[in-house]
Amino acid sequence: MFHRPLVAAVAAALLLASPALAAQSAFVGAWTFDAAQSDLAGGDWTIAAKADGKMHSSGGSTAPYDFAVDGQENRTENGRLVAWTQTGPNAWRMTKKRDGVLAETAEVTLSADGRSLTTVVTGKLPDQSDFRRTTVHRRQGEGAGLPGVWRAVSVDTGDTYDGYIISAAPDGVMTWKIPTDHQVIVGRFDGSDLKIQGPGLPPGGATLAVRVVSPRQLSFTMKTAGQVSQHGTVTISPDDKTLTELFWEPGQDAHPSKGVYVREP
Repeated sequence: MFHRPLVAAVAAALLLASPALAAQSAFVGAWTFDAAQSDLAGGDWTIAAKADGKMHSSGGSTAPYDFAVDGQENRTENGRLVAWTQTGPNAWRMTKKRDGVLAETAEVTLSADGRSLTTVVTGKLPDQSDFRRTTVHRRQGEGAGLPGVWRAVSVDTGDTYDGYIISAAPDGVMTWKIPTDHQVIVGRFDGSDLKIQGPGLPPGGATLAVRVVSPRQLSFTMKTAGQVSQHGTVTISPDDKTLTELFWEPGQDAHPSKGVYVREP
């Protein structure tokens, strides 16, 4: 659903249940994504050949879907439209539409030895700024061609700006914003699913449930269209200057991704 980790600040924003704690919250403030300290590689993208000649994609940054490399649009489980075309002997182009509008384009290239798959994804964020994300995957086990289990080993988000703004009202209600995505969550922490508001969400919407592990650590579960799509934890550093988020898809906790956010002066 999202082009980058976002739940860390959401979880932080919803931690506090009382006005007194909210006023003292180390989580309140503006936070900037630190690419140098982050490692967004993690998790597996599986492309499986089917008996009918199509392929099935699961994992990665897109909800599961079936497809053929024929330029035809295929609907994902969360309502996006994805199409694949061949652009070379070991190269493909994948396009993704959201609400009928092109959201991103991915250039996919297989290495000569068939062990590495590189995707270069470009598009626009809701605030109309450009983004570019390059991911290198390594094949797990044996296989040939596009089908296989592909593990992300490096992710480069370039100079894409990622930031959070977290504020607290006197009554303890927290507000968390992502300016580039025009998304916001408002509410208190009570363990229930809380609605994410803004553009770019699937037809069934998205929610987040947060639980306190310790005074400086939270665990969370995100749901997309009512289905669990992500788990993770968020931890604040002892000096209150850094938020570190570990996140993974269901069943892939052995290979989490890490997002680090630094407090703005």
